[in-house]
Amino acid sequence: MLSLRLVRGARPHAHLRRLTLAGAAGGAGFLLLAALAHAAAAPENAAQGLALLAWSALPVAATAQLAASVARADPVSEPRSALDAVSLGVSRQRTHAALSTTLAAGTGTLLALLLFLQLTGRLGSAAFFDGAVLGLPADGGRVPLGGALTLLVLVPVIVALAAALAVPDREGGATTGALPWGAALVAAGAAVSGYAAAVSDGGRASLPGPLGDVPSGVPAGWGLSLAGVMLASPGLTRAASRLLTLGSPGALRLLAGRSLQKEAGRLGMQLGTVAVTLAALFVVAGLGPADSGSAPFGVLGALGAVVVLVAVGGAALTTAATLRSARAPVTRTLRELGASPRLLRRTRLVRAGALFAVFAPLTWSTALLLALPLPG
Repeated sequence: MLSLRLVRGARPHAHLRRLTLAGAAGGAGFLLLAALAHAAAAPENAAQGLALLAWSALPVAATAQLAASVARADPVSEPRSALDAVSLGVSRQRTHAALSTTLAAGTGTLLALLLFLQLTGRLGSAAFFDGAVLGLPADGGRVPLGGALTLLVLVPVIVALAAALAVPDREGGATTGALPWGAALVAAGAAVSGYAAAVSDGGRASLPGPLGDVPSGVPAGWGLSLAGVMLASPGLTRAASRLLTLGSPGALRLLAGRSLQKEAGRLGMQLGTVAVTLAALFVVAGLGPADSGSAPFGVLGALGAVVVLVAVGGAALTTAATLRSARAPVTRTLRELGASPRLLRRTRLVRAGALFAVFAPLTWSTALLLALPLPG
Protein backbone atom coordinates (compact mmCIF):
# COMPACT_ATOMS: atom_id res chain seq x y z
CA MET A 1 0.00 0.00 0.00
CA LEU A 2 1.40 3.39 -1.02
CA SER A 3 0.56 5.14 2.26
CA LEU A 4 2.36 2.52 4.36
CA ARG A 5 5.45 2.71 2.13
CA LEU A 6 5.45 6.50 2.49
CA VAL A 7 5.30 6.19 6.28
CA ARG A 8 8.20 3.72 6.37
CA GLY A 9 10.29 5.80 3.98
CA ALA A 10 9.82 9.12 5.76
CA ARG A 11 12.80 11.19 6.87
CA PRO A 12 14.09 11.12 10.46
CA HIS A 13 12.48 14.43 11.43
CA ALA A 14 9.12 13.11 10.23
CA HIS A 15 9.56 10.05 12.43
CA LEU A 16 10.47 12.34 15.34
CA ARG A 17 7.20 14.23 14.87
CA ARG A 18 5.26 10.97 14.88
CA LEU A 19 7.16 9.78 17.95
CA THR A 20 6.16 12.98 19.75
CA LEU A 21 2.58 12.36 18.67
CA ALA A 22 2.75 8.80 20.00
CA GLY A 23 4.01 10.06 23.35
CA ALA A 24 1.28 12.69 23.64
CA ALA A 25 -1.40 10.18 22.65
CA GLY A 26 -0.07 7.69 25.19
CA GLY A 27 -0.19 10.27 27.96
CA ALA A 28 -3.70 11.34 27.03
CA GLY A 29 -4.83 7.72 26.86
CA PHE A 30 -3.37 6.95 30.29
CA LEU A 31 -5.28 9.91 31.75
CA LEU A 32 -8.52 8.58 30.28
CA LEU A 33 -7.85 5.17 31.80
CA ALA A 34 -7.08 6.77 35.16
CA ALA A 35 -10.39 8.65 35.02
CA LEU A 36 -12.19 5.39 34.32
CA ALA A 37 -10.34 3.72 37.19
CA HIS A 38 -11.42 6.42 39.63
CA ALA A 39 -15.02 6.15 38.43
CA ALA A 40 -14.97 2.36 38.84
CA ALA A 41 -13.32 2.51 42.27
CA ALA A 42 -15.80 5.02 43.70
CA PRO A 43 -19.12 4.86 41.81
CA GLU A 44 -20.76 6.93 44.55
CA ASN A 45 -18.37 9.83 43.89
CA ALA A 46 -19.18 10.47 40.27
CA ALA A 47 -18.15 14.13 40.45
CA GLN A 48 -14.51 13.21 41.06
CA GLY A 49 -14.38 10.85 38.08
CA LEU A 50 -16.12 13.38 35.84
CA ALA A 51 -13.70 16.10 36.94
CA LEU A 52 -10.70 14.00 35.97
CA LEU A 53 -12.39 13.01 32.71
CA ALA A 54 -12.95 16.69 31.88
CA TRP A 55 -9.29 17.39 32.70
CA SER A 56 -8.30 14.55 30.36
CA ALA A 57 -10.16 16.22 27.49
CA LEU A 58 -7.56 19.01 27.39
CA PRO A 59 -4.60 16.71 26.62
CA VAL A 60 -6.73 14.90 24.04
CA ALA A 61 -7.54 18.21 22.33
CA ALA A 62 -3.87 19.26 22.41
CA THR A 63 -2.89 15.89 20.93
CA ALA A 64 -5.41 16.40 18.14
CA GLN A 65 -3.87 19.78 17.35
CA LEU A 66 -0.42 18.20 17.26
CA ALA A 67 -1.76 15.58 14.84
CA ALA A 68 -3.12 18.33 12.60
CA SER A 69 0.28 20.06 12.57
CA VAL A 70 2.05 16.78 11.82
CA ALA A 71 -0.34 16.12 8.94
CA ARG A 72 0.21 19.60 7.51
CA ALA A 73 3.99 19.16 7.81
CA ASP A 74 3.94 15.99 5.74
CA PRO A 75 5.02 16.78 2.14
CA VAL A 76 2.29 14.41 0.97
CA SER A 77 -0.25 16.84 2.42
CA GLU A 78 0.75 19.63 0.06
CA PRO A 79 -1.92 20.03 -2.65
CA ARG A 80 0.69 20.91 -5.26
CA SER A 81 2.90 17.95 -4.43
CA ALA A 82 4.48 16.00 -7.24
CA LEU A 83 2.61 12.99 -5.89
CA ASP A 84 -0.43 14.27 -7.80
CA ALA A 85 1.26 12.59 -10.74
CA VAL A 86 0.61 9.19 -9.15
CA SER A 87 -3.04 10.04 -8.47
CA LEU A 88 -2.54 10.95 -4.82
CA GLY A 89 -5.25 13.61 -4.78
CA VAL A 90 -6.76 15.42 -1.81
CA SER A 91 -8.92 12.49 -0.73
CA ARG A 92 -5.98 10.07 -0.74
CA GLN A 93 -3.77 12.67 0.93
CA ARG A 94 -6.32 12.84 3.74
CA THR A 95 -6.40 9.06 3.94
CA HIS A 96 -2.62 8.98 4.21
CA ALA A 97 -2.63 11.67 6.90
CA ALA A 98 -5.28 9.81 8.91
CA LEU A 99 -3.45 6.49 8.54
CA SER A 100 0.02 7.74 9.48
CA THR A 101 -1.19 9.67 12.53
CA THR A 102 -3.46 6.81 13.61
CA LEU A 103 -0.50 4.42 13.56
CA ALA A 104 1.48 6.78 15.79
CA ALA A 105 -1.41 7.50 18.16
CA GLY A 106 -2.45 3.85 18.25
CA THR A 107 1.07 2.81 19.23
CA GLY A 108 1.12 5.34 22.07
CA THR A 109 -2.31 4.39 23.41
CA LEU A 110 -1.48 0.69 23.21
CA LEU A 111 1.62 1.27 25.33
CA ALA A 112 -0.50 3.31 27.76
CA LEU A 113 -2.96 0.42 28.03
CA LEU A 114 -0.19 -2.09 28.68
CA LEU A 115 1.30 0.17 31.37
CA PHE A 116 -2.11 0.62 32.99
CA LEU A 117 -2.83 -3.11 32.99
CA GLN A 118 0.61 -3.85 34.40
CA LEU A 119 0.24 -1.30 37.20
CA THR A 120 -3.19 -2.64 38.13
CA GLY A 121 -2.05 -6.29 38.16
CA ARG A 122 -4.10 -7.37 35.16
CA LEU A 123 -1.13 -8.89 33.31
CA GLY A 124 -0.36 -11.44 35.99
CA SER A 125 3.07 -10.03 36.85
CA ALA A 126 4.35 -7.82 39.62
CA ALA A 127 3.92 -4.10 38.97
CA PHE A 128 6.99 -1.98 38.20
CA PHE A 129 5.94 0.30 41.07
CA ASP A 130 2.87 1.15 43.07
CA GLY A 131 0.19 2.60 40.81
CA ALA A 132 -0.81 4.98 43.61
CA VAL A 133 2.34 6.97 42.80
CA LEU A 134 0.66 7.98 39.54
CA GLY A 135 -2.65 8.70 41.24
CA LEU A 136 -4.34 5.39 40.41
CA PRO A 137 -6.83 4.06 42.98
CA ALA A 138 -5.88 1.02 45.02
CA ASP A 139 -8.48 -1.16 43.29
CA GLY A 140 -7.84 0.08 39.79
CA GLY A 141 -8.11 -3.50 38.58
CA ARG A 142 -11.90 -3.23 38.77
CA VAL A 143 -11.91 -1.36 35.45
CA PRO A 144 -13.71 -3.46 32.81
CA LEU A 145 -11.37 -4.21 29.92
CA GLY A 146 -14.10 -3.63 27.34
CA GLY A 147 -14.84 -0.18 28.76
CA ALA A 148 -11.14 0.66 28.83
CA LEU A 149 -10.70 -0.30 25.17
CA THR A 150 -13.83 1.64 24.15
CA LEU A 151 -12.64 4.76 25.93
CA LEU A 152 -9.06 4.40 24.72
CA VAL A 153 -10.01 4.12 21.04
CA LEU A 154 -11.31 7.70 21.20
CA VAL A 155 -7.77 9.08 21.04
CA PRO A 156 -6.74 7.49 17.68
CA VAL A 157 -10.15 8.30 16.20
CA ILE A 158 -9.96 11.97 17.20
CA VAL A 159 -6.35 12.16 16.02
CA ALA A 160 -7.26 10.63 12.64
CA LEU A 161 -10.14 13.08 12.14
CA ALA A 162 -7.96 16.06 13.07
CA ALA A 163 -5.21 14.95 10.69
CA ALA A 164 -7.60 14.32 7.80
CA LEU A 165 -9.33 17.68 8.23
CA ALA A 166 -5.96 19.46 8.42
CA VAL A 167 -5.17 18.62 4.78
CA PRO A 168 -6.44 21.64 2.83
CA ASP A 169 -8.17 21.64 -0.52
CA ARG A 170 -6.11 24.68 -1.41
CA GLU A 171 -3.85 27.18 0.26
CA GLY A 172 -5.68 30.02 1.90
CA GLY A 173 -4.64 33.16 3.66
CA ALA A 174 -5.82 34.53 6.96
CA THR A 175 -8.22 37.42 7.20
CA THR A 176 -9.01 39.80 10.02
CA GLY A 177 -12.71 38.90 9.79
CA ALA A 178 -12.45 36.53 12.75
CA LEU A 179 -10.89 39.17 15.00
CA PRO A 180 -14.22 40.79 16.03
CA TRP A 181 -15.75 37.38 16.66
CA GLY A 182 -12.81 36.41 18.82
CA ALA A 183 -13.09 39.64 20.81
CA ALA A 184 -16.82 38.99 21.25
CA LEU A 185 -16.13 35.48 22.58
CA VAL A 186 -13.55 36.83 25.02
CA ALA A 187 -16.01 39.42 26.30
CA ALA A 188 -18.78 36.82 26.57
CA GLY A 189 -16.47 34.47 28.46
CA ALA A 190 -15.48 37.20 30.89
CA ALA A 191 -19.15 38.03 31.47
CA VAL A 192 -20.09 34.38 32.06
CA SER A 193 -17.18 33.83 34.46
CA GLY A 194 -17.91 37.01 36.39
CA TYR A 195 -21.61 36.24 36.68
CA ALA A 196 -20.94 32.63 37.71
CA ALA A 197 -18.51 33.75 40.41
CA ALA A 198 -20.99 36.34 41.73
CA VAL A 199 -23.98 33.95 42.01
CA SER A 200 -22.17 30.72 42.88
CA ASP A 201 -23.37 30.78 46.54
CA GLY A 202 -20.46 28.59 47.58
CA GLY A 203 -20.92 26.04 44.78
CA ARG A 204 -17.73 24.57 43.37
CA ALA A 205 -16.94 23.12 39.94
CA SER A 206 -15.31 19.94 41.37
CA LEU A 207 -12.14 20.49 39.38
CA PRO A 208 -8.99 18.54 40.29
CA GLY A 209 -6.03 19.80 42.25
CA PRO A 210 -5.63 23.49 43.07
CA LEU A 211 -8.68 24.33 40.94
CA GLY A 212 -10.96 22.69 43.49
CA ASP A 213 -12.18 26.08 44.82
CA VAL A 214 -13.19 27.46 41.43
CA PRO A 215 -16.83 28.62 41.56
CA SER A 216 -19.29 26.54 39.57
CA GLY A 217 -19.88 27.91 36.07
CA VAL A 218 -16.54 29.70 35.81
CA PRO A 219 -14.93 26.97 33.62
CA ALA A 220 -17.59 27.57 30.95
CA GLY A 221 -16.61 31.24 30.81
CA TRP A 222 -12.96 30.27 30.66
CA GLY A 223 -13.66 28.03 27.68
CA LEU A 224 -15.36 30.87 25.80
CA SER A 225 -12.53 33.30 26.57
CA LEU A 226 -9.78 30.88 25.52
CA ALA A 227 -11.63 30.00 22.31
CA GLY A 228 -11.96 33.71 21.60
CA VAL A 229 -8.24 34.33 22.07
CA MET A 230 -7.40 31.49 19.69
CA LEU A 231 -9.95 32.70 17.14
CA ALA A 232 -8.58 36.24 17.25
CA SER A 233 -4.90 35.25 17.09
CA PRO A 234 -4.61 34.93 13.28
CA GLY A 235 -6.21 38.35 12.89
CA LEU A 236 -3.82 39.82 15.45
CA THR A 237 -0.89 38.31 13.57
CA ARG A 238 -2.11 39.79 10.32
CA ALA A 239 -2.61 43.18 12.02
CA ALA A 240 1.01 43.02 13.23
CA SER A 241 2.16 42.32 9.68
CA ARG A 242 0.24 45.35 8.41
CA LEU A 243 1.81 47.56 11.06
CA LEU A 244 5.23 46.52 9.79
CA THR A 245 4.37 47.74 6.29
CA LEU A 246 2.75 51.06 7.24
CA GLY A 247 4.00 54.20 5.57
CA SER A 248 6.93 53.80 3.24
CA PRO A 249 8.69 50.70 4.55
CA GLY A 250 12.19 49.79 3.57
CA ALA A 251 13.26 46.40 2.34
CA LEU A 252 13.61 45.07 5.90
CA ARG A 253 10.11 45.92 7.13
CA LEU A 254 8.55 45.06 3.78
CA LEU A 255 10.05 41.57 3.68
CA ALA A 256 9.16 40.89 7.32
CA GLY A 257 5.62 42.21 6.98
CA ARG A 258 4.75 40.45 3.74
CA SER A 259 6.06 37.08 4.84
CA LEU A 260 4.27 37.38 8.17
CA GLN A 261 1.06 38.36 6.40
CA LYS A 262 1.15 35.23 4.26
CA GLU A 263 1.71 32.96 7.27
CA ALA A 264 -0.71 34.70 9.63
CA GLY A 265 -3.37 31.99 9.51
CA ARG A 266 -1.37 28.94 10.55
CA LEU A 267 1.26 30.73 12.62
CA GLY A 268 -1.27 32.90 14.44
CA MET A 269 -3.43 29.97 15.48
CA GLN A 270 -0.44 28.08 16.87
CA LEU A 271 0.85 31.10 18.77
CA GLY A 272 -2.64 31.71 20.11
CA THR A 273 -2.71 28.16 21.43
CA VAL A 274 0.67 28.67 23.08
CA ALA A 275 -0.59 31.93 24.62
CA VAL A 276 -3.73 30.40 26.17
CA THR A 277 -1.76 27.38 27.41
CA LEU A 278 0.85 29.51 29.15
CA ALA A 279 -1.86 31.80 30.54
CA ALA A 280 -3.74 28.82 32.00
CA LEU A 281 -0.54 27.43 33.53
CA PHE A 282 0.28 30.82 35.08
CA VAL A 283 -3.17 30.88 36.71
CA VAL A 284 -2.89 27.32 38.03
CA ALA A 285 0.65 27.93 39.32
CA GLY A 286 -0.56 31.04 41.14
CA LEU A 287 -3.18 29.06 43.04
CA GLY A 288 -0.57 27.11 45.00
CA PRO A 289 -0.46 23.39 45.80
CA ALA A 290 -3.50 21.16 45.86
CA ASP A 291 -5.36 20.43 49.09
CA SER A 292 -4.82 17.09 50.75
CA GLY A 293 -8.31 16.02 49.76
CA SER A 294 -7.42 16.29 46.08
CA ALA A 295 -4.06 14.54 46.33
CA PRO A 296 -4.99 11.75 43.86
CA PHE A 297 -5.11 14.37 41.11
CA GLY A 298 -1.68 15.78 41.84
CA VAL A 299 0.46 13.49 39.68
CA LEU A 300 -2.27 12.99 37.10
CA GLY A 301 -2.77 16.73 36.86
CA ALA A 302 0.96 17.19 36.36
CA LEU A 303 0.93 14.46 33.70
CA GLY A 304 -1.90 16.24 31.90
CA ALA A 305 0.00 19.53 32.01
CA VAL A 306 3.12 17.86 30.60
CA VAL A 307 1.13 16.25 27.78
CA VAL A 308 -0.46 19.60 26.90
CA LEU A 309 2.89 21.39 26.93
CA VAL A 310 4.55 18.72 24.79
CA ALA A 311 1.67 18.65 22.31
CA VAL A 312 1.29 22.44 22.05
CA GLY A 313 5.05 23.01 21.88
CA GLY A 314 5.46 20.23 19.33
CA ALA A 315 2.67 21.65 17.20
CA ALA A 316 4.18 25.14 17.30
CA LEU A 317 7.67 23.90 16.41
CA THR A 318 6.30 21.68 13.64
CA THR A 319 4.36 24.58 12.15
CA ALA A 320 7.38 26.88 12.37
CA ALA A 321 9.58 24.29 10.62
CA THR A 322 6.95 23.76 7.93
CA LEU A 323 6.61 27.48 7.25
CA ARG A 324 10.38 27.87 7.16
CA SER A 325 10.60 25.12 4.54
CA ALA A 326 7.85 26.83 2.56
CA ARG A 327 9.87 30.08 2.60
CA ALA A 328 13.02 28.35 1.33
CA PRO A 329 12.36 29.01 -2.41
CA VAL A 330 11.70 32.69 -1.71
CA THR A 331 14.86 32.89 0.39
CA ARG A 332 16.91 31.35 -2.43
CA THR A 333 15.42 33.81 -4.92
CA LEU A 334 16.26 36.76 -2.67
CA ARG A 335 19.83 35.57 -2.33
CA GLU A 336 20.12 35.21 -6.10
CA LEU A 337 18.84 38.79 -6.43
CA GLY A 338 21.59 40.03 -4.13
CA ALA A 339 19.97 40.07 -0.69
CA SER A 340 22.65 39.76 1.97
CA PRO A 341 22.50 37.08 4.69
CA ARG A 342 22.53 39.92 7.24
CA LEU A 343 19.33 41.37 5.76
CA LEU A 344 17.60 37.98 5.94
CA ARG A 345 18.69 37.49 9.55
CA ARG A 346 17.42 40.93 10.50
CA THR A 347 14.15 40.16 8.75
CA ARG A 348 13.66 37.09 10.94
CA LEU A 349 14.46 39.15 14.03
CA VAL A 350 11.93 41.81 13.06
CA ARG A 351 9.28 39.14 12.51
CA ALA A 352 10.03 37.56 15.88
CA GLY A 353 9.98 40.95 17.60
CA ALA A 354 6.61 41.84 16.09
CA LEU A 355 5.12 38.52 17.19
CA PHE A 356 6.55 38.88 20.70
CA ALA A 357 5.15 42.40 20.95
CA VAL A 358 1.67 41.02 20.19
CA PHE A 359 1.57 37.69 22.00
CA ALA A 360 3.50 38.48 25.21
CA PRO A 361 0.90 41.08 26.29
CA LEU A 362 -1.87 38.80 25.00
CA THR A 363 -0.64 35.96 27.23
CA TRP A 364 -0.39 38.21 30.26
CA SER A 365 -3.82 39.81 29.74
CA THR A 366 -5.39 36.37 29.20
CA ALA A 367 -3.92 35.16 32.48
CA LEU A 368 -5.30 38.21 34.26
CA LEU A 369 -8.71 37.64 32.67
CA LEU A 370 -8.79 34.01 33.79
CA ALA A 371 -7.79 34.97 37.35
CA LEU A 372 -10.46 37.65 37.80
CA PRO A 373 -13.33 35.38 38.92
CA LEU A 374 -11.16 33.28 41.24
CA PRO A 375 -11.60 33.65 44.99
CA GLY A 376 -8.92 35.69 46.73
